[in-house]
Amino acid sequence: MDLIDIAQNILRDCMGAKQGEEVLIVTDDSRVNIAQALYKGAVNLGCEAMMMVMKDGEEPPKAVAEAMKAADIVICPTAKSLTHTNARIRAAETGTRVATMPGITEKMFSQGAMTADYAAVEQLTARITGMLTASKTARI
Repeated sequence: MDLIDIAQNILRDCMGAKQGEEVLIVTDDSRVNIAQALYKGAVNLGCEAMMMVMKDGEEPPKAVAEAMKAADIVICPTAKSLTHTNARIRAAETGTRVATMPGITEKMFSQGAMTADYAAVEQLTARITGMLTASKTARI
């Protein structure tokens, strides 16, 4: 899988992206390649995609924060975490679906969990949940 295929899977399977939704990618100068893959993945899914690049920082500037509130989906591949920022909190309060990816690298994006078959993971999780629910004890 290339980065764009992975991005499409993340957008569709994890973020529930649908054709016509507004997807905003917020990144910094150090994660532009990942952001571009997410942008192209959103375009390929028929979304209205936008990408904003800001300097490396923790609280996004006002223009980015306002755009985050207006989007349906925001994904933030950045060096520093935007998880606890006012911009992320306010965007979530307006109903924006937000995923932050602090410290993500191209290697992390292209391997492991990011490339998972999420439908298979969901089926396995449901099966194990059922087994644990029906059991009185579990030995790990």
